[in-house]
Amino acid sequence: MMSRFLAGLSASAVLLCGCQQFTTPSSDPALRLVYPDGAVADLPHRSPGTMVPLSVEVRSHRGQPVKGVTIVWEDGQIVPALQPRYAVSDSAGLATTRWILPALAPDQFSTLRTVRAYLPGAENSPIVYRIEVIACTRC
Repeated sequence: MMSRFLAGLSASAVLLCGCQQFTTPSSDPALRLVYPDGAVADLPHRSPGTMVPLSVEVRSHRGQPVKGVTIVWEDGQIVPALQPRYAVSDSAGLATTRWILPALAPDQFSTLRTVRAYLPGAENSPIVYRIEVIACTRC
């Protein structure tokens, strides 16, 4: 009886682990994230459903762009509104994602939302992007 339980438990663990792909982002203390205005970017307000392109630059400690580094984009939602969630820097050191702004609750006029660009171990990580989502007919 106990051996059947353990066999079932092992099969469950294999199924659970096989359901999600785990990726370890690049980590290098000699890298830094760069955004022109510092570590926080306040973006202009937008309406729900708007697609907002976001990018962050990866540079070496010598200031050179770094290609091939994975950036993790996080918006704190159960179902992220970011496409892609993991972006690899190009030859200019830029990693880009698209953020689809969420809908507002029926009684809500506006809300402040944030997205973070992470590069574990890098200087200036995370870079935070903030935007006010507004129910506006003239935006």
